[in-house]
Amino acid sequence: MAGYDSGTDGGCRGARLAASMIELAVTGRLDQTAVPRVGVMFDVALRRRPDRIVLDVARCDYVDAAGIVLLLDLHRRSRRAGGTLELRGLSARLCRLLEIARVHHVLQIESGPPRGGGAPEAAMGVARPPG
Repeated sequence: MAGYDSGTDGGCRGARLAASMIELAVTGRLDQTAVPRVGVMFDVALRRRPDRIVLDVARCDYVDAAGIVLLLDLHRRSRRAGGTLELRGLSARLCRLLEIARVHHVLQIESGPPRGGGAPEAAMGVARPPG
């Protein structure tokens, strides 16, 4: 298991290979100062040519505009390499931020309740049928 963790500022830890999937975890802040470090870790993962990269953001407590741009860039680069990028562990706040930025429909988000409770559909502004 190769890993990288820079503490509380945009650390990226736990790159692990499971068949054709690599999982990366972002901790702390995903902001302008963290973008280069996370980008380097993503480059290392992308060189392995996985079918799928899962970016766990459950321990990411802040994302700014540079972080959103990075997520879009990682998505684009994954697609160009023939794979997919999937986000996991989004808080309701991050889901709302992606919706406000109008990028929620571009990024692939793993299903399941967002961190902090609630249904992912509700966090993304999608109505769920009653019952």
